[in-house]
Amino acid sequence: MQLIRLLPILGLSLLLLACTTQPIDPIELPTPLDVAIKNMSNHLLSSVIKHQGTSWFGKPSIVAVNDFLYQDSGDIPKESDRIQNNVFKIGQTEPFQKLVLKRFADTSTDEASYLLEGLISFQPLNPNSAKKYHFLNSKITDIKTGQEIAQYRMPVIEELDISSKLPKGDGGVPISVPTTDPTEKSPVPTTALDTLKAKELLAKADDAYHKMDYPAAKHSYQEAIKYPQQDPSQTVRAYGYLYKTLLKLGEKTEAETAFTGMVKEAVRQNNLSVRFVFGIDSPKFLEKDTGLVINTKEEYEIWLRQIGNYFNSSSSCLHIIGHTSATGPEDYNLQLSKNRATTVQTELGKYFSDVGRRSKISGMGFKDCINCQPKDDESTEVDRRVEFKLVECSEIS
Repeated sequence: MQLIRLLPILGLSLLLLACTTQPIDPIELPTPLDVAIKNMSNHLLSSVIKHQGTSWFGKPSIVAVNDFLYQDSGDIPKESDRIQNNVFKIGQTEPFQKLVLKRFADTSTDEASYLLEGLISFQPLNPNSAKKYHFLNSKITDIKTGQEIAQYRMPVIEELDISSKLPKGDGGVPISVPTTDPTEKSPVPTTALDTLKAKELLAKADDAYHKMDYPAAKHSYQEAIKYPQQDPSQTVRAYGYLYKTLLKLGEKTEAETAFTGMVKEAVRQNNLSVRFVFGIDSPKFLEKDTGLVINTKEEYEIWLRQIGNYFNSSSSCLHIIGHTSATGPEDYNLQLSKNRATTVQTELGKYFSDVGRRSKISGMGFKDCINCQPKDDESTEVDRRVEFKLVECSEIS
């Protein structure tokens, strides 16, 4: 009788045990950005403390915190400052007294022991989900050995401002290439020292640019370009900001040369996304004050001339793709984006005589938007863009 009474309990226990031994996929629930930053900081910095083990004594280790990038543009978004500032606050708490956190621009690979870096991406929670979220992706690396200590990845519930960190009206780099996730292994064969030195020089160059110390920025960008990059998109960004720096210094000829270098590097990656700014609901270029020695009309002539000259001397064929911001009806935006691609194809014909035979156009509407916020202002200029893809000439009809 006792055994009979125990059988239902035993059966239920076995059922529960069977359930708990099944693999359960972790569910990533979006959190507010400040919470994600706090969790990220605690995880990465705790991993450093654990990595130090009992070998640490005396002088605190320096953790260099780099600017976060936006994955789709490879540029530094405004949210990067918010992320850095919150990381520093967490780093000042009692558990991390063995560490001193500094901006990467204010230290060096010789002084710092660890590098904390990351990016913001925009993607679905899983392959079956249509809704996209901004993700915080980061890692921390031992600078001396190049060993990755820890990673962190978390979706964020609110919309983030991923427009360029540059001053209002200064735009972003003229050509952008999506950056690689720092938590992924790079296919580029570089040494840890080369990779980190290039990042250090870029951090110092960006800092000098934001402080309007253009001679210092020019020197650091030129030096960064000489180093092999773990992430080729950052070579494009270095050329882009060197171009802008040279224009700030009034060195137009040198600026054109830098733009040519940017085109060649982007073409090598088959992703030439050019930030021609279009008027709202318009297929025409938007003319505005750039804060440089030339206005947008003159600047666009440089871009078109250098892109046209490059393809005149190559046998490559182009797919010119137009895009729009995420406002208005889908059909309307598809046509508008195609009209923008037509504008660029026509203007490119001034310098690329065979453009009609060696290029095709299409419009994506807002399908591949980068900012994706349903508004039309400076922050969504990155969506009102045209990009070029290299294609087989047999694909041109």
